[in-house]
Amino acid sequence: MSSDISESSEKLESRLTNHILANNGGVTVNIVEYISAATLDIIGRVGFGHDFKAEVPSKGAPESQGPISDAEAIRSSWAKLVETGLEFTSFIAPIVVRAFPPITRAPLPLMRAQGKTKLVVKRLAGR
Repeated sequence: MSSDISESSEKLESRLTNHILANNGGVTVNIVEYISAATLDIIGRVGFGHDFKAEVPSKGAPESQGPISDAEAIRSSWAKLVETGLEFTSFIAPIVVRAFPPITRAPLPLMRAQGKTKLVVKRLAGR
């Protein structure tokens, strides 16, 4: 596992260095995007033997017209989970789920976001 982790760490360092140098050092970096890509690469390689080739989304880049990649599907799902986690309802949700477990089957945004990740992971694990 160490070689996969080292390679992903080096890729993270290279991405950050290139981004900072491209902006002459005067840039604010949203580290979450970079760490998420590195984490996804490590999980994919170590856990599934799959290289997600996760990239940090470019600001202002045109949206891809083709099918979204596994990495992009998981990244968008994670973003929705984080966004949902910042709402008051996310504080109440664990209490409600413990009281009414069948609610996890409801088509709530949080459940749909988790479902997308689950589908990708299930397909990759099947390989």
